[in-house]
Amino acid sequence: MTDAEIVKALGLRLHGLHYKIVWEDDAPGLPDLPYLTFELVPTGRIDDTLDGSGALFTGYAQVTVVTKLGEKAIRARDIAEDVAATFPMTLTIATPTGLVTIIRATDVRQGFRDGPNWRIPVRVYYEAA
Repeated sequence: MTDAEIVKALGLRLHGLHYKIVWEDDAPGLPDLPYLTFELVPTGRIDDTLDGSGALFTGYAQVTVVTKLGEKAIRARDIAEDVAATFPMTLTIATPTGLVTIIRATDVRQGFRDGPNWRIPVRVYYEAA
């Protein structure tokens, strides 16, 4: 399993929401609002086997909802709740080399002002093997 496979598995689910997604390695130039940003945050790799065949990858994807400031925070919150509903706990996504599983309830965080925009981070906690 690679980080790229995890990003692809989670990203395919996000595309179903029909918002533009700005990936962590995208070139400058932002789409029209609203849009989502995506960052993968690996937090650990564990392998209790002696031959290296049982790697378990953990982490979270941070999906941030970006809307125009002044449009009422409830719109951003609604989109954030849609993102959270896309990744229910125990969801399992097959990849070519394993499985990505959502291991905790997806967490909609506190929104904040970012220049002319309002942002609400959503954390999607995963385990991949």
